[in-house]
Amino acid sequence: MKAGMNTKRYFNKSGKKYFLLFAALFMSLLLFSSCKSSESAVKDDEILADPPQAAEEPSAEEEAATAETAETAATEAAPAEGDKEAASEDAGVKTAEEVYEFKASALCEEDLVRGVEISKDDPEKAKAFFNSALSMDINCYQADNNLGLLAMYDGDYAKATRHFGTAIKKRPDYPQAHINLSIVFIRQKQTPRAIQYLVEQVKKYPKRMELKTGLARLYILSGDYNNSISIAKRVLKIDEQNTDAMMSLGWSYYYQGKNELAQMVFKSVLAVDKSVAEAYFGLAIIATKENKRADAQQNFIDALRFRDDFPEAHNNLGIYYLDTNEFGKAMEFFLKAIRYNPQFAEAYMNLGAAYAGLDREEDALKAYDKAEELQPGMKELNFNRGLVYLQILPKLAENAEMEEEIRWREALIQRMNMAAGYLQKYQKSVGSLPKDDPSTEYLSEIAAIIKENERSIRRMKKRLERKAKRKAEEAKRAEEEALKTEEQAAEQPSEEQPVAEQPEATENNENKAPEEAENDENSVSEETEKQVEKPAQEENEQELPPRLD
Repeated sequence: MKAGMNTKRYFNKSGKKYFLLFAALFMSLLLFSSCKSSESAVKDDEILADPPQAAEEPSAEEEAATAETAETAATEAAPAEGDKEAASEDAGVKTAEEVYEFKASALCEEDLVRGVEISKDDPEKAKAFFNSALSMDINCYQADNNLGLLAMYDGDYAKATRHFGTAIKKRPDYPQAHINLSIVFIRQKQTPRAIQYLVEQVKKYPKRMELKTGLARLYILSGDYNNSISIAKRVLKIDEQNTDAMMSLGWSYYYQGKNELAQMVFKSVLAVDKSVAEAYFGLAIIATKENKRADAQQNFIDALRFRDDFPEAHNNLGIYYLDTNEFGKAMEFFLKAIRYNPQFAEAYMNLGAAYAGLDREEDALKAYDKAEELQPGMKELNFNRGLVYLQILPKLAENAEMEEEIRWREALIQRMNMAAGYLQKYQKSVGSLPKDDPSTEYLSEIAAIIKENERSIRRMKKRLERKAKRKAEEAKRAEEEALKTEEQAAEQPSEEQPVAEQPEATENNENKAPEEAENDENSVSEETEKQVEKPAQEENEQELPPRLD
């Protein structure tokens, strides 16, 4: 039994709107992977892993380092415009001695490498390797940094801050730890604080190019594209193949609306290094904006081929599978996006859409609740909640009785009212609706469904009433007939009373039978004698001669 509604879905509407926002969001995640240092024996961009379990409680030394680093970052005054420009001054190229200084010690290098290799598949085991590296060399700051990354994936920003602070205390000019600490601030929605912190580090360590390119990224997040371009160009004067500076330049052009320039820069990055996942992502974003779906999808796939721990690429690729109603595949990509960024509100929202497409209502609503918890005020959430109640319908058996169908239709009307309530909340939050917004169409559809089912319920109830009336009448007739039969049965014994006395009469008859039988025999004998005598008399009369007169 169908409710008279169509089955089109629009769960991925909100996801499309967030394509461009993802481009900004993912930069905060790429800071600790794209700003890898050529001096480090361990590539920090390879430490992206599954969220691990809670780590061991920090030592007093770690606590002290955390407090000192965090307090400094929070209380330092914001830099003036002149300081911003000074932070981007050319500082020269790093020397061979500086390159050597960032290599891991021989004591801890083996465990560091093994930890990096296993981090994606078994973060707990990776954590054990990093702790082992620290036990071999307490000054192994790379291990502290990597433990901080694992804690950040777990969403434990306090613990991540402690590990990064410890790494900085052991090696104050270590770029990755400074950049990762700034990312913690970004994840906590404190972008101005992150910029302020990196500006100070660039001033302290002007020869660290990674800090400069990291700062250029933060300026993009704050919308200060001119400062980002300025820093990137100064770095490229020193190192024309610095892909981090090139990516900052490309994204700045993109956000200024210069898509052709941005596309050219992203392609130039891949000409230098074909493994830069972020460049593929940038090309995918531009292709999406130009409605080149096939190109966009392929570039998202290429981005993940070179970097699986890329939450925004997973999320955007999942949206393509939502568009084609491949909800199972879409769900897998959204789960991976959340795996690498547990605070990714949009990924939770899109995961809810995938669950809804799979008719997993409870999971869908939980995902939407989580998205709202992470990012309150997401207008699309009420739209998608409304679609859950509109599209996922209660089941009705084919041979259901009329009473059961009425209950089903009543439940359907209740769901339609809930869907309408959420869609109305969505419209109210949006205010002026775009022309292609389907919520008004859905509300009209819901009103028609409610009207149709209310009419059907009235008809079925009338049929049930008529059926009940006929049944009552039949029951009454049956009762009357039964009563009449009972009355007749009650009268029958009085009419057959003589029959009831028959046994006594029979007994009397049996007593009288011999006498009557004897009398009967006498009567028969007399009659027989008369019959015999009469012929004899006739015979004698015939023998007499005629009388003569």
